[in-house]
Amino acid sequence: MRIFIIFFLMSFAHAYNSCEIILLKDKNFHIACRNPILNTDIRLYEKKNPNRTVIALPKFWKLKYDKNSGYEVKHLKNAYYIVIKKIFSPKLEKEIRHNHISFYQKKYNEYCEWAQMNRAPFLIVIDPGHGGHDPGTIVKSHQEKNIALTFAKTLKKSFEGLHLPIKVVLTRMDDRYLSLNQRKIIAQKNQADLFISIHADGSPNHAARGLSVFTLSNAGASSTMAKLIADKENKVTTKAKKALLSFDREININRSRQFSQALLVHLSHSVSLHTNQPEYANFSVLRSLNMPSCLIEIGFLSNEEDRNLLIEPFYRKFLANQIAVSTSKFFNPQRSEMKKVCRNKQSVNWIIVRQGDNLTKLSKRHQISIKALKLINNLKSDSLAKNQRLYLS
Repeated sequence: MRIFIIFFLMSFAHAYNSCEIILLKDKNFHIACRNPILNTDIRLYEKKNPNRTVIALPKFWKLKYDKNSGYEVKHLKNAYYIVIKKIFSPKLEKEIRHNHISFYQKKYNEYCEWAQMNRAPFLIVIDPGHGGHDPGTIVKSHQEKNIALTFAKTLKKSFEGLHLPIKVVLTRMDDRYLSLNQRKIIAQKNQADLFISIHADGSPNHAARGLSVFTLSNAGASSTMAKLIADKENKVTTKAKKALLSFDREININRSRQFSQALLVHLSHSVSLHTNQPEYANFSVLRSLNMPSCLIEIGFLSNEEDRNLLIEPFYRKFLANQIAVSTSKFFNPQRSEMKKVCRNKQSVNWIIVRQGDNLTKLSKRHQISIKALKLINNLKSDSLAKNQRLYLS
């Protein structure tokens, strides 16, 4: 009989509870009750038309609330229902702590830190000019297409010999013809960071010699020689011209000119130059690209001295090494970089009391009333202990 009475009293104590709604910042709220709360006591319902969340309290529970709180409270069949017109989205969360229950929407703060991140290799596309049925300039059985391909392969080895995070792709590895549009597609498909077109041209003036660097110009050519070379290299079908013209000609022009100037300054100390300034012309193969690009005439096949140098393996390797070193200095590819990495970190709904904290300071700092702080944390007095955990909701 005694056990039955105790069980009855415990059941009655749980069935009856007196609670109060406490409004918190960010439209969250808290219910403080006299007796402990079980997880099964409080039920949440998501309703539509109109969208709303309904919080159902057990029958016979008493609820104290402010009628001007902004929440609709209904009392039906001895039970209280709190109706929230979709203030919280998409879902209201609840957390029960003994005789308190918090209702809140999960929040996430952006947490950022600097981290060492591996970078993708700096990708260079080297384009040996001409090929296949297009031999380019021919002087004494020396064809420009073969000279360009041999030097492009040597330049690729020079870049790889630097042991830097550089990857090199050639548009062609053998004697084949590629349209200007095909060369552009290779560069775009590989997401190239730099495009270098290799040529070895000829001139009616057999005394003309030396290396030249050309970049894109939407205006006229910078010299008669630049116009002649551009006209020769731009021999392409009308269909390809229309495709190339559809790309933005302005992309990376300044960066290309800066690189070309830096390259010529470096080469001027060891290589014979045709001109010590970059030449500008409207090259189709450069006009179609959205990356820094240049066209290097490594010499004139029409000049005997240049021709003898270009067929000499030692000179080709020396020149390729100089171009590779200058390029790596200008673009400075790195294996890794410090990068700001951000991710979402769930906010906590509690704080730790620090030296000198009191309820008044914490109330102002976290925009919550002293009454709410005391009710949520079941504080009987205003005194706080250092390192004490205080819930804010």
